[in-house]
Amino acid sequence: MALEFRDVVLPLCGLVNAGAVANRQTTLFIAHHGLITIDDMNLLQPEQGKELVKQFNQRHPNSSMGILVQNNLTGLIWYVKDKFRRGLPIDANAINVADLMESYLFFKAYKANRDKGENI
Repeated sequence: MALEFRDVVLPLCGLVNAGAVANRQTTLFIAHHGLITIDDMNLLQPEQGKELVKQFNQRHPNSSMGILVQNNLTGLIWYVKDKFRRGLPIDANAINVADLMESYLFFKAYKANRDKGENI
């Protein structure tokens, strides 16, 4: 599952997975953050997507990531947390960009409602 995370999921988020394995953005991201599998994303909070990108950009300024990667990582975290919450399996090969965007938008809606004091 670790290879699926590096070779399927992270590139879907917008990280570069080309070139020598040791120098790929995906490999550097995994090594920097200690995230090994997609299940590890459940240990994070969606708000941490921004921090993941910020820390990576500080450590690897020549291969910086932008807002699209940040939003996709936030969506991925929300997607994984939602699957875990509902007891559904996560198939890394079945995730697509629409899932990431939808999850990101669901998180934004949840956060907006939470900030208003409403419960979903």
